[in-house]
Amino acid sequence: MVVGAADDLQAARAIRRALADRGLKARSVDFVAIWTTEKRARPLAGLALLRGLGRFAKGVSTVVLDPDPPQRCASAIASGEAHVALALTIDPIAGSVAVAFDRPR
Repeated sequence: MVVGAADDLQAARAIRRALADRGLKARSVDFVAIWTTEKRARPLAGLALLRGLGRFAKGVSTVVLDPDPPQRCASAIASGEAHVALALTIDPIAGSVAVAFDRPR
């Protein structure tokens, strides 16, 4: 087993759960803000996004190591920078948490 594989799988599941809770599809995500306490932040975040969004991860604007991902996503939605945003926190002890944001309909 690759070290960190459980972490990015847990993060991927959190991403898929957050999107499903809001009735959103992976293809609609255009912005992601990530905070992680891991030493390998960028590679872990990239793997989590790839596993969580699949082939749709390529066209997503990503901010890694943002200290407040939900606030950054809310700002991206409010400013029109994104239509669907995803806030992801990866913590190996507390677990991964993702929240999806979209424009009000």
